[in-house]
Amino acid sequence: MARLILRSLRNGLLTLGLCVTVACGAAPAPSTSSAETPQPSQAPAITPSAAPQSPEPQATTFKGARSATVTAAPDGRVYVVVGMGEELLVARAQEDGRGFDEPVRASGDVPALVLPIERPSIAVDQTGRVGVTWIEHGSSGKPKIWYSQSTDSGRTFDAPREVSEVDAREAAMVRMTFDRQHSPLMVWLQDGALGQARAVDSGASFAAAQTIDAEVCDCCQPDPLILGERVLIAFRNVTHEGTDDLRDIYVLASDDGGATFGEAVQVADGSWRLNACPISGPALVGTDERVYVAWMDGRNDREGTGTRGDLWLASSVDGGRSFTPDVRVNSDEQHMHTLPALAIGPQGRLHIAWEMSTDEHTAILYTTSDDHGATFAPPRELVRSDDGAGRGHPTAPSLAVTQSGTVHVAWIDNLGAHVLAMP
Repeated sequence: MARLILRSLRNGLLTLGLCVTVACGAAPAPSTSSAETPQPSQAPAITPSAAPQSPEPQATTFKGARSATVTAAPDGRVYVVVGMGEELLVARAQEDGRGFDEPVRASGDVPALVLPIERPSIAVDQTGRVGVTWIEHGSSGKPKIWYSQSTDSGRTFDAPREVSEVDAREAAMVRMTFDRQHSPLMVWLQDGALGQARAVDSGASFAAAQTIDAEVCDCCQPDPLILGERVLIAFRNVTHEGTDDLRDIYVLASDDGGATFGEAVQVADGSWRLNACPISGPALVGTDERVYVAWMDGRNDREGTGTRGDLWLASSVDGGRSFTPDVRVNSDEQHMHTLPALAIGPQGRLHIAWEMSTDEHTAILYTTSDDHGATFAPPRELVRSDDGAGRGHPTAPSLAVTQSGTVHVAWIDNLGAHVLAMP
């Protein structure tokens, strides 16, 4: 499935190009090791390289990886899943939090769709069960959603289980979370629609997949969140006004564990007219007290040049039934801010990481808020493209915060995938 995309935001130019889904992405990854492909019981052909222990922030690099997602378990252990070749590999943070154990293969013998824009999905439940989900674009002509889990804190993974064969030409950007009964729920994009499937028995089997919205932005990842029996899914919708597409952020909610959904609620209080796809979906996190949604849009790009995109945040204190007015996270009014990642830390501190592009460079920025997103600390620049390392454009940030307050930010670039730990 081909589609128009808006993606040369990195160099400040607007380029609308025709891009096939399985070929979209950032610059090609560096060459990978020629070592023999490991069997599930063997160490994978990827080794993280970490700096010596230090009280200062420390980055771990997974050389050759093309995608990465980091998450924090309820017990404080941090995990990262990286995509390399057609495999997904999971590594656990060491107990001192200063590096990662040797990665293990989570995708078994099922090939995974690995692209810079196809960030892998990982979640950990209250029992320490680690779940990973991915898309296979195999030879059958229909994509499949797969799931694998570990019940020994990520040391080994079970054989993959098929969640659903998708009745569509293309599927993309699957995301997952666990409910309080330790069962996974997945959402994904399929031919411009929003699909969903949920397990009924802790991931042993899955209910029939369903389409929960027939027309959404077809290259902006959705994000699910479960609070008790209430399921929330943030996504970029597509509505039409004359010849224009309005690509705004909405939230769908279910009060029966995801069996049925009500009418979608618009989060963004300003509309973005764009007849293309920005490849930037929302981030959704929350507690029983407050839910946060972050996203980018170009409502202030009055000339339509593609050189400006702002990062926005809204919150809800009624479980996603209504949202506060939008607050702009970035202070400058000139550059492109996109691809937000969210996490909630101790004392309710809100953490945000995102990608920022100017005419000269690309950087990963990070900030916090201690007043529920009303104001933000001055942003910190964690990494940038012109630092002399030959990394190219850092992109696709992911964010996790432990119970002790240690912040982990992951991103990818030409050197591989990186996880920066900030005590």
